[in-house]
Amino acid sequence: MPLQLSNDYKIGFIDGEGCFEIYAKDYKPQVFVMFQVSQTGEKGKPVLEAIRDFFQCGNVTILKKKGSRVTGTKYVRSSDHYGYQVYRIEDIIKVLIPFFDQNHLIIKNSDYKLWREAAFIIWKKKHTTHEGRKRMLELATELHNSR
Repeated sequence: MPLQLSNDYKIGFIDGEGCFEIYAKDYKPQVFVMFQVSQTGEKGKPVLEAIRDFFQCGNVTILKKKGSRVTGTKYVRSSDHYGYQVYRIEDIIKVLIPFFDQNHLIIKNSDYKLWREAAFIIWKKKHTTHEGRKRMLELATELHNSR
């Protein structure tokens, strides 16, 4: 039987384990937003799959932790690390944002608001303008500095 999660459970889980990302660099033309929830170990995978099934978008995959560029070290995990990720802007705009607008985050609400603004800039293709690109860089910096 598929795992059934209440909206309150999903919001609490995402508040604790979720991540709203804005990718914008001044030296690269590509910009995007991404939503991710991760969990270590096989026991957490069914929760991520239930969230994916609820939203009906995105993917659950095994995440690879990259080593440090400075030291060349690699991080070794004691168990698999899974992530539910959504990159597709249409899914973010039409599925995720309406859910988060109706079911409010507590801890990550300020991150969500920055991410939401960035998603709409991309959706409306304003990131291709000088002002839009500048705002994307500001949002990415603000999101990064808020952690």
